[in-house]
Amino acid sequence: TVNFSEVSPAVFSSMYYELGPLRAFALPLKGTVTVGMSLDGTLEAAKFDLAGGQGVLNIPEPFTQSIAVESVVLKGRYESAEKRLDIDELTLDLGAKGSVMLPAPLSHRMPLSALSFKGRYLGETERLEVTKMDIDLGGPKASLTAVADGFTGIQDLAGANISIDIKGSIFDVPFDRLRSFWPAALGADVRRWMVAHLSDGVIHQLQAEMRLWMSAGAFELVSVNGDMMVSGVSVDYLPPLPPVRNIDAKITFDEKSFNIFISGGESENLTIGKGTIFISGLDEYDQVADITLPITGAFADTLAYLNREPLRYAEAVGIDPATAKGDAATELKLNFIVENALTLDRIKVEAKSRVTGVSVAKAVLGRDITGGEVDIRVDKKGMDLSGQVTIANIPATLTWRENFGDKPEFRRRYNLKARIADARQIAEMGLDVVPFTDRSIQGALEADIGFTIFNDIDRRLEIKADVTDAQLSAETFGWSKKAGVSGAARITVDFKGDTISGVPGFSLVADDLVIRGSARYGKDAKGVEGMRRIDFDRISYGRTDMKGALIAHQGGGWDAGFHGASFEMTPIWEDIFNSKSNDGNIDSLSLPYLTMAVELERVWIGPDNALDNISGTFVHKDDLWRTILLKGEVGDKKSFELTIRPGADGNRVFVMTSADAGEALKTMKFYDNMVGGKLEITGKYDDGAPGRPLRGVMKVTGYRIIDAPILTRVLSFMALTGIIEALEGKGLAFDVLDIPFVLGPGILEIKDANATGTSLGFTSSGTIYTYADVVDVSGTVVPAYAINSMLGHIPVLGEIFTGGEKGGGVFAINYTMSGPTGDPKVTINPLSALTPGIFRNVFDIFGDIGSKPATGENGGLQ
Repeated sequence: TVNFSEVSPAVFSSMYYELGPLRAFALPLKGTVTVGMSLDGTLEAAKFDLAGGQGVLNIPEPFTQSIAVESVVLKGRYESAEKRLDIDELTLDLGAKGSVMLPAPLSHRMPLSALSFKGRYLGETERLEVTKMDIDLGGPKASLTAVADGFTGIQDLAGANISIDIKGSIFDVPFDRLRSFWPAALGADVRRWMVAHLSDGVIHQLQAEMRLWMSAGAFELVSVNGDMMVSGVSVDYLPPLPPVRNIDAKITFDEKSFNIFISGGESENLTIGKGTIFISGLDEYDQVADITLPITGAFADTLAYLNREPLRYAEAVGIDPATAKGDAATELKLNFIVENALTLDRIKVEAKSRVTGVSVAKAVLGRDITGGEVDIRVDKKGMDLSGQVTIANIPATLTWRENFGDKPEFRRRYNLKARIADARQIAEMGLDVVPFTDRSIQGALEADIGFTIFNDIDRRLEIKADVTDAQLSAETFGWSKKAGVSGAARITVDFKGDTISGVPGFSLVADDLVIRGSARYGKDAKGVEGMRRIDFDRISYGRTDMKGALIAHQGGGWDAGFHGASFEMTPIWEDIFNSKSNDGNIDSLSLPYLTMAVELERVWIGPDNALDNISGTFVHKDDLWRTILLKGEVGDKKSFELTIRPGADGNRVFVMTSADAGEALKTMKFYDNMVGGKLEITGKYDDGAPGRPLRGVMKVTGYRIIDAPILTRVLSFMALTGIIEALEGKGLAFDVLDIPFVLGPGILEIKDANATGTSLGFTSSGTIYTYADVVDVSGTVVPAYAINSMLGHIPVLGEIFTGGEKGGGVFAINYTMSGPTGDPKVTINPLSALTPGIFRNVFDIFGDIGSKPATGENGGLQ
């Protein structure tokens, strides 16, 4: 045993090979060294208890370096037979600024203020055991245990192959000093990302197990796993997005991955819930980060968050975050390769949000959305939004797809499903499209509205509507549908910017109505955009089955053409003749300028009357049918022609002719008891007068009258049995019917009308009130007309015999007819038959005295 003071360790290291490592201590030592030797001088055992002051610790290869120390304590023993070295204590004090250089490939200077080591070396098995090592890293503390197999000595490290297993813990490491304790070469990409993106806060405890392989003086990380608890950490996970601050988290890691389990944090005005940051591929060339952050807060703040660079999502979908209201719960997911030059195109991004009480100004079709609840999903490809909202005061289910990128199939598509209380509300949604926004459809709709924005110019609107609860009307065509009758409507509208460019298709199927077609838009001669043509593939309803087109007229209005099997023309026909108005005004359809050409197999002009094989042209201008050129057939393919055209004085001229007067008058609902004859009606409208009356004359030649109940009753009273038999048989022949008339709105005036035939003649004057279906006329019936009327041609005497009545005779009977046209009251004056014409009307001043009613079964002649 040797006691010494201030002795260099070199004294002992040169005495025995086994004590050679003591040469590393280039500093004065004091203490005791006890050596046991055999008789031949061989070292058998040694025990040492040494302490030293300031000096240098010289570390041999591969750790080659000199470390300044403040003090050292070394206690241990050596057993030569077992080649065993026990270090009971090795304490190094390097001072507050002490450090040690880790060898290549780590090549990292590690802060080291103090170290306390306990362990042993088993030379027989080449095993080094560190049973305890406490380390002061200049504030943070660490402790570890380690085992190194294949260790033959420090002097042989450069060529040894050593397996090293380490278990350790580190405490209270500020994240801002993480770079000091993490070698850059150890998990370089992850370290670089961690150092760059994690700051603030403290690692309270880090525990790890590590296996290293040392060969030819270089270290290789074989495996590692561990965990750490941190608090108050800030993660700047994807600059320049705002970092997540005040994170409390647990971190786990191994040789393949580094995972952060966040229990909570905050970012600007948002709260971060339980999230994760996973970094994988530590054993591969590229390391991949997967980040999931649950974010809650105000919708406006969430949008502002997602509108930061590099995402810009709110801007991409055209929403101003400042106008948004509501509360949002969002899950943000990011995936990217951990590298220095990270750009957005190398980041996979997905954000899912649930927003309640949502409200955003001008969000959809330039309209505000309010209330309701929506789900939003955003990634680099686009955005999907769905939920219940209110748009323009209409509750609706909204689906919104937004595509990102340079050349998407479409940029934006809205789909709205809503029950709309009034079809006109569609315009309030920014979709002013006929017929949904005019009086054609009134009432509630179940609407499915799609609006697609393809690019900065091209857009498409698609509306599908269940119109069962709506009232539909097509006044011009006399068609309507009541609420409750099933129906469906569809229309597709293309836009160039805000201007309609075309309607590829539209359809309306409701009750018995089927309309299908398309429309074209373009510029007129003045360059004004508008509808230029409507093509109807089919128009079918009631008694209408046709197709055709409307072409915009250069001066305004439309040029139309229709062809097909049939057309319900009753409303137009009634409008032409204005047969139901009596207020002095024309009760006309509300139509623009219209020129209509038709080629139709049948045209219905009343409940059960029609014209066949019609061709013609109709011109409607200034609320008036100015021109009608119509040819067709009645009855057994007999010609019918109607002409209305402006005359030289500007008043319209009226001409109607037919080769079968009876069929023509029956079709026109003028008279049902005529057979055959040739019809000609001529006249002129007084278009400057109130009601635009038509003054004219109707002439029929060569016709017969059959089944005329009123005339039969009159003739029965006069005992003209032969004539009655003719009426009840093949009919009574007449040569001429001549009726001067004035036809005004709701009124037909007749003056000096007369019919002449061999057996009978009659005259008539009066008024038929067509608006009320009431008649008030009077006249005479002349039997044996051919003979009876001859006396009327005698000069002077003829006027005395006939009373100057055109078509009258010497022997005639007066009649009056008044009341409903379906059941009028007919009165005859029998005395007038015995009185010369000049005195005949004298009896009229006595009213019903001497008059005898001729009645049918219902009190009137029918």
